[in-house]
Amino acid sequence: MYGRSIGEEVSQRHANLGVSADGTGRMKHAKTRALYDYWNSIRDGRLAPFRSEIEPREIAPLLDSTFILEVQSRESVRFRLAGTKLCESFGMELRGMSALALWHGECRA
Repeated sequence: MYGRSIGEEVSQRHANLGVSADGTGRMKHAKTRALYDYWNSIRDGRLAPFRSEIEPREIAPLLDSTFILEVQSRESVRFRLAGTKLCESFGMELRGMSALALWHGECRA
């Protein structure tokens, strides 16, 4: 990431995931595509929308599988929000938990 702009880094990560500029590509799940489409529609060309622009009612059918991470530092990434389906998959409440605790070693990179 160092030496590249945030926009370049995001573009590279999208390319690595097989996500094209319009949100198509290798996204396999309809919920993922729907959330990506919503995100793109409200971010207005910015890297991300303002928090105040996110309207949960607009993505109600997606919330059970949605999560929001809070990055405090490279070593501190916490779940601010974790949908019920995600928590059920992990068998525990994830809100407030370190997201990095779910991965070990080189998988954290």
